[in-house]
Amino acid sequence: MALPRFFDRVSLAVAGALAAPGVTTATLTKELGNLIVEVRLPGNMYGSDEWVAEMLVNLLARLYPTLRLTGPRASCMRLERLARAINPRVDFDEGIAPALVAFVGNSRASAPALGALRVQSDGWVARLLTPEQVVVRGPPNPYAAAAAACFAAGELFRRSFPSAVSSARNENVSLSLLDYSEGCGELDALPSTLDVGEVAFAGVGAVASGALWALAHHVELRGDLHLIDPQLAELSNLERYVLLDEGSLGKPKVNTAAKFLERPGLQVRRHRKTLEALAGERGRGFTTICVSVDNVDGRRAAQALLPRLAVNGWTRESGLGASWHRFDSGLPCLNCLYMPTGDRPSQSAVIAQTLGLEPREAADLYFNNRVPSPDQLAKIARKARASTETVAQWAGKRVRELFTEVCGAANLNVREDGQPEAVPLAHQSALAGVLMATELVKQMSPALAARAQPGNAATWHDVTGPVPSCWAEPFRVHPRCICSDRLYRDVYRAKWGERL
Repeated sequence: MALPRFFDRVSLAVAGALAAPGVTTATLTKELGNLIVEVRLPGNMYGSDEWVAEMLVNLLARLYPTLRLTGPRASCMRLERLARAINPRVDFDEGIAPALVAFVGNSRASAPALGALRVQSDGWVARLLTPEQVVVRGPPNPYAAAAAACFAAGELFRRSFPSAVSSARNENVSLSLLDYSEGCGELDALPSTLDVGEVAFAGVGAVASGALWALAHHVELRGDLHLIDPQLAELSNLERYVLLDEGSLGKPKVNTAAKFLERPGLQVRRHRKTLEALAGERGRGFTTICVSVDNVDGRRAAQALLPRLAVNGWTRESGLGASWHRFDSGLPCLNCLYMPTGDRPSQSAVIAQTLGLEPREAADLYFNNRVPSPDQLAKIARKARASTETVAQWAGKRVRELFTEVCGAANLNVREDGQPEAVPLAHQSALAGVLMATELVKQMSPALAARAQPGNAATWHDVTGPVPSCWAEPFRVHPRCICSDRLYRDVYRAKWGERL
């Protein structure tokens, strides 16, 4: 079967999403071997149809070994090249076997036995419909287009594993990214010109990839973007990073993202370091920070730098969300969302639990900055279910560096309480990024901000279930947070010349 080289990571992500630890590479191979996923394109692309198709195929190629593309030959060939760049082994079926089908835009055909859905976006509204439904079409919008594709990929995922998820189908969804209502802004075009100014992207991982994909397709957008991430692209990243393909491996993540963003109007600067290190060198902070790093401390540090605006994108187990934060809004700041709620385990205890080591040996490796022994590497490999190829790359690396690599290679993240968790599916991470980019754009446009949802956070708690009717997340200002501290407030006021 045409499985991607990162398929062991896919199986772990699927097991986490379905809360089914029994899912293995072997069982998932059997499940997916019986599936063909088809994307049908209209003869004439309208509005955002091309963007919907591009993001949808990008996501599907990271999970399904067999795809089918039908429609205009030039469009199908372009999307086939995109899929093969992600998984060179992917099969393209041209037969008539039953398939899960996604119709893009106004494409028409009889629905196959397994059912079908139609995916499109109109203005700010992302839609999932039945093939027979007809709605008014709106202007192109890359944010709604990417969100619609994520919804479609999520629904196809749910239909691929019907025994493990809710039976309710997502086939009558119209979600406005303006205010998370049903249809606001379906006929509204993007602002003719919009300058987001200086924006730092702290972390160029899976969530940021979704955000940057959408921003890159917003051709009228202007801005000075700082991409901040010290890491190189690894094979495990291909399971969910929509900006990466096989040609990206071994290259700095910031370089790949910067190349994707190359176009007039965007000035892109690359920084192969952490946000904290860069801020120390610059001697000044950033006006706006979009943060999607994979640790709590990094998010709290971003708010402590006191940007004028912080935009947050996150994934948690089977959920996702985005939020915006201004110190002067009266709403929770970014730090409020991540204030400790109890005793937190030490870093050595987190390493011990995540890597499958005894607490004493983990503490020795961490505090003395040692290289794990062959026996300890074997323990780590068993805990992470890592391949022989991956384990060979760990030899000689100190435990602090190895901890970060294992979390990526084994599709693990570390929650605030120190417990390891599965890294989300591709469409889950991409949608969190799209929402983060959307909140950035809305907050930079007074006209859009005036029409936005009243709160400053939007959350989908379980992406394996129906698309929610309510996205509002009622976070509260934490009484011990820095946004309630007079010193921090005075510094913020002096920095931005604003009264609080």
